[in-house]
Amino acid sequence: MTQNALNKSLPWTEEHEAFCYKHHICPAAKSLWQWLMRQGLIAEEVEPDLSEFNAILCRHCGIA
Repeated sequence: MTQNALNKSLPWTEEHEAFCYKHHICPAAKSLWQWLMRQGLIAEEVEPDLSEFNAILCRHCGIA
């Protein structure tokens, strides 16, 4: 992910949080949803390359 993408404001709201709790969204799915929102592709149909997301998760979880 580029540095500019990291600086983008995440449009994550209390409603998103409430939806996750209400529907028992697992942390990995929530992280994926947030990552997709950071890509700036809201309301667009895309086929994202998840290798970048997987790399971020591995770094976050301490997996080599």
